[in-house]
Amino acid sequence: MNRPSKFIKPEELLRVYFTIIINESNSLRILYFIKNGSQVFATMDNVQGRRAHPVNLKNNTLIFDADGDGNKVYKFVLSKSVVGQIIKLKSFEYKNLSLDTAYLQHAQVDKIYTATKFEDKVYQMMDMVDLPQPTKYLVFNGTKWSWTIFPYLIEDASSSYYKVTSRAWKGKSFGVDCIGVSINKYEGNSAKILVQKSDSPLVFSFTEN
Repeated sequence: MNRPSKFIKPEELLRVYFTIIINESNSLRILYFIKNGSQVFATMDNVQGRRAHPVNLKNNTLIFDADGDGNKVYKFVLSKSVVGQIIKLKSFEYKNLSLDTAYLQHAQVDKIYTATKFEDKVYQMMDMVDLPQPTKYLVFNGTKWSWTIFPYLIEDASSSYYKVTSRAWKGKSFGVDCIGVSINKYEGNSAKILVQKSDSPLVFSFTEN
């Protein structure tokens, strides 16, 4: 009987996505994978940008060169369990040659089919210290969403959104660009959603209401 390979193939990345936070502006990033023809591409979104490159995966080390010039490079060392073939993150790092103080604060890998779907749900902010009360709830209803004081959709305060992958989206809140991602957990707490606005360096966590 052949034993499963311990090495991860690019196609196996199609079932996972990475949630990343770095100490730069637009710090929340989502790294996900799409197959185009016979090739798998890695795509990274932040609130106002997107980069995509063919997957660079060798000996379970995934390299993502954001601009393709070696200046901003992410490195993820992965492993795969024998039982269930679950992809795990062993270590991660980020280097920006133009900014010595840049580093990767947080990274996690979630399986697409175990993370919560965000559509048609209401979420409540977990930490109200850094933002005023009028942004307490995230509400998703059909093709629209809102981020307000109300636990239900207000038409005048809502806008459309679009998915960047099955567990992440982009939209606007009162004209400000936003990005969000569903997660299984975040730093051991019950957070199910992380969100960032383009006018703030902060990343906010939400749990189901």
